[in-house]
This record gives sequence, structure tokens and C-alpha cells, in this order.
Amino acid sequence: MSGSSSTFAGLRIQDREGKKLATVALEVSRRGVRLEGKKGTLGNFPFQSIGSWTRASARSLGLVVAANNAQREVILHADDPKLVDAVLTAIDMTVQAILHEMSSTPGGSAAMSTENQEATYATPDASSGSEGDAEGAGASSSSPAEVSSTGGGG
Repeated sequence: MSGSSSTFAGLRIQDREGKKLATVALEVSRRGVRLEGKKGTLGNFPFQSIGSWTRASARSLGLVVAANNAQREVILHADDPKLVDAVLTAIDMTVQAILHEMSSTPGGSAAMSTENQEATYATPDASSGSEGDAEGAGASSSSPAEVSSTGGGG
């Protein structure tokens, strides 16, 4: 599984009122989870930056991440609950493979080949219709797509 990744298209980032902010493709690889919008990468989360991943509802999943010097929850929605299942399964399987490799290989911590990447997240801007093209957007705690730490785990 060393170079494999899985990409899931058609997920939506929405604000708390349910207004669609961006449609993204989510890629799960050994490097972590990446959210790709129409105008580029909206989120890049190495596994070390992901505190938890969980099913938020039948048609949504949540990632609690540390990015841009803050902890936030990113909620992604899908039309098909099977897509949520597939994303969560891909994350679980990838993390389990990395942990297995780390525990069975001398010096196994190198198995997390993330090259010390930093997590980044650009909140899509609902007012202008842009999809995360502003550098550093999302750093404020008032952004509609982010929630402070839920305190819960997954």
C-alpha cells in the first residue's frame, strides 16, 4: 500500500446553516487527507494533524484537525451514505497500515512519510463564491465552516 491513494469526489463543505460553500474531492493517502476544490487545495492534513475522524450523520463526516495554529472541525457532506462509509474506511485502513508498518519495522516511525508537512486549511468564502483562493483564509475563529474543538473524540 506504499504509494496508493483513494480519491472521493462530490463531497461538500457547508456552513452551519447548511449553505454550500464548496464542492471538493477528498484524497486519502499515506501523507494524510487532502481536500481539493475547483481552484486548488482547500485543506491538507497530514495524519499527525488529525485528532479524530467520525461519522457526523448518515450523510456527513467530521475531521477534527489542527491547522493554521488552531483546532477546528471540518464537516463534509455527501448525497450517498455509502460515500461517507468509503471515506471513513479508507482513512481507517490507511492509518492501520501505517501503524502496522511502524510496529513491525525497526525505526518504523519513518513509515509516516509526511516529510514534516504542515496542516493547512483555507475556509471557502461564501460571500464571494470563491473556493479557498485566499491565502490564509480560515484562520479566524468566526469562519462559518469551522467549529472549535468539540471535546468529543472518534
